[in-house]
Amino acid sequence: MTTCGLSYALALRAIGQSLEAQQTKDFDLSTLETGFVVCENKPRYLTWRQRNGRGKALDLSDVHYSLDDIAKLDQSGKERRRTPAQTPDFYALSQTLRTVGGFVDRRGFRLLELSRRGSKLTLRLEPPEGRSLVETHTVASFHNIFVGMFFDRQKKNLSAMEMLTNEKFSGPFSSGLASNAADYCTGGDWFCRSALQIRVVFLRAIK
Repeated sequence: MTTCGLSYALALRAIGQSLEAQQTKDFDLSTLETGFVVCENKPRYLTWRQRNGRGKALDLSDVHYSLDDIAKLDQSGKERRRTPAQTPDFYALSQTLRTVGGFVDRRGFRLLELSRRGSKLTLRLEPPEGRSLVETHTVASFHNIFVGMFFDRQKKNLSAMEMLTNEKFSGPFSSGLASNAADYCTGGDWFCRSALQIRVVFLRAIK
């Protein structure tokens, strides 16, 4: 959890979405009280020529992400995701960073720095007590954590839908219940839709 109460999983996924759009591969990330700073391993410059004929360059290799920036990136990402139950691509940078963030969140550590070089990730972490420590991991080593986080989210979604179904359809079941229940699922959410239909068939069988 960041110093401002934001989960690292959410913050790093949002930053990863931005880095994907910029096609950033290797980078160094540092945490600040006001957000995060990302420095690309390969400098990037925006150049143009002024009216006097002299050239000018703007260094784009260092990018600061404020908390407002992260909130906007997160909202933009939610609007683009149409099938929440579809398994995301672990090797997409946003999902890799989300998994790393979840790994840090669950340990209760503070993330100080994160560096990526090819398939290697180096983390500098600060435990609640004691000195900071440095860990190096391969990207692939986080895959099992990624899978566990995905199914945890699906369980939460299913539990929420079951509560909604119990509240909405506590009376006798009508023949159109399956389609009505499915209306509470978002379009394309096959996991949620299938679970509700299985629940309806089971309850009809024991009625």
